[in-house]
Amino acid sequence: MAPWRFDFQGENVSEMVENSAKENADSPCVGICTTLFDDVCRGCGRTMGEVSNWVFFSAEEKQQVWQRIRAQGYPQQTPLPDISPTRYVDK
Repeated sequence: MAPWRFDFQGENVSEMVENSAKENADSPCVGICTTLFDDVCRGCGRTMGEVSNWVFFSAEEKQQVWQRIRAQGYPQQTPLPDISPTRYVDK
């Protein structure tokens, strides 16, 4: 196993993400980073501008983003479906 990977055996990852969001983790990032047809991350719900400038935001700005993304159902608690083209290639 690579040294940067975490072992979540027996852990409920969705519950971990939800608890983290309730505690207002510094970043809403859940490691499911993807944008489809717009500039909103489907993992955390932030815009690309918010993601790239997050470290420069004040606590108030971060709180505003947290409120908006929670109201929109983010951060995403389950992995997104695999829609990669290689998944559908006949072998």
